[in-house]
Amino acid sequence: MRLSKGWSQNMLSQKSGVSQSTISKLETDKRKWGGCYKSMKKIAVAFGVTMEYLEDEQ
Repeated sequence: MRLSKGWSQNMLSQKSGVSQSTISKLETDKRKWGGCYKSMKKIAVAFGVTMEYLEDEQ
């Protein structure tokens, strides 16, 4: 989703308040999404979608 918007990890970090290193880890290992509720919520808000939508995008 990030790439389809043309956003870098740094841009998503700035928009969501989630560190770039956390975003990188989440993109590398999608299994970690389950343990990162707060980060996932912030990223969903930055994208303007629900958390359920993000989960489905995995």
